[in-house]
Amino acid sequence: MPLVEHGGDRKSDIQVDNVNLNKGGENSEYLTARIARDNPEILERMKAGEFPSVRAAALEAGIVQRRVSVPIEQTLGCRRARARRSRATG
Repeated sequence: MPLVEHGGDRKSDIQVDNVNLNKGGENSEYLTARIARDNPEILERMKAGEFPSVRAAALEAGIVQRRVSVPIEQTLGCRRARARRSRATG
């Protein structure tokens, strides 16, 4: 499905909820369409092979953000510490 101009048609069946017209996601087809619509100069650089992936081009265009991985052990430790503080103050 081609991307529409910003704003789009908020009265048709493509509206998925009261905020979003449709689900975009981060698949390469959608990201390429966003780059083509919003950053044609980056699209040309992408076609010239300047980026190793569509996601790298989307990062440069500011469409997606860099992913951060946090080890599960670290998140469990934070939860335990927060629970201890909550019990101590509550």
